[in-house]
Formats: sequence, structure tokens, C-alpha cells
Amino acid sequence: MRCVSHILNLVMQDGIKKFDKSVEIIRWAVKWIRQSPSRIGKFTKFAKLVNPGTTKHLVRDVPTTWNSTYRMLNIVQGYEKTFERYDLKEYEFRFDIVKAGLSIPSLSDWQHVRHLCHFLKPFCDVTERIFGTLYMTSNTCIEDIYSIRTLLDDSISDAKPL
Repeated sequence: MRCVSHILNLVMQDGIKKFDKSVEIIRWAVKWIRQSPSRIGKFTKFAKLVNPGTTKHLVRDVPTTWNSTYRMLNIVQGYEKTFERYDLKEYEFRFDIVKAGLSIPSLSDWQHVRHLCHFLKPFCDVTERIFGTLYMTSNTCIEDIYSIRTLLDDSISDAKPL
């Protein structure tokens, strides 16, 4: 299982690299907000105005672990409008992100995040099923590994040439 996990992590990291710049921008924005309780408070205030139904807290990821990146992106995509409003009201945010050599998350960055989450969700579901149980039976494990293979084959065949 450890070998399967390592191989899957490498494959997913390659998939994430396709959207590396968008992920880097979003990662930086989440990190910047989570660095200070006052920033979190202001962001939460904007979120209540713009996204009243969203209750999940922003989480940082571990860049070398694809499933933590998926969790971060899956949560943050619900806050797209909040980030737009936050940028308009918090000038320090824009100043610091530009100073870091990045840009404010754009519409294409958010589209990349949605696409990446759509791609990663089935893999996350399968790996949680495989590694989330103490009593893995070989028949379910083989079915799950085969479903990962099918997902990868479908992704390769759907990939657009660069």
C-alpha cells in the first residue's frame, strides 16, 4: 500500500504541475490570509457578506502532498467572490501579492482550480476508501486500484496536446 500511495502521489503532483502558477497564486493568498487573526477576521466578515452559506475555514496545504492541495483548493474555490471583494477593500493584500511576484487570483486561475478539483476528486475518494479502512480486503483494493487506472487512462486520452 505504501508503494501505491507513493506512485499515486507522484502522478498527482505531475497533474497539479499543469496548473502550477494558478495553484501557487491561490496557495499564497490562503497563506497570506491565515498568517494573522485580524486578516482571518476581515476575510470571514467579507465571506459572510458575499458567501453567506459557506462555513468551511480556509486551510493551508502541504505542497508535496496532492490530497492536501486538493482539500485546500476544494475549500477555497467556494470563496472566489470573497477574494474579489477582499482585494477591493484590503490594499495590503494586493501590494504584498504583487511584491511576491504573483498576481491577484484571476478568472482563469479560478477556472483552473475548478478543473483541477474536478480532476482530483475521484482520486481523493478512492484513496480515502483504500487508506481509510483498517480492514482492507483484496477484492475491494483491486477494484479501487483498477478504478484509479481507468481514471488515469481517461485523463490521458482526454488530455489536450500542449
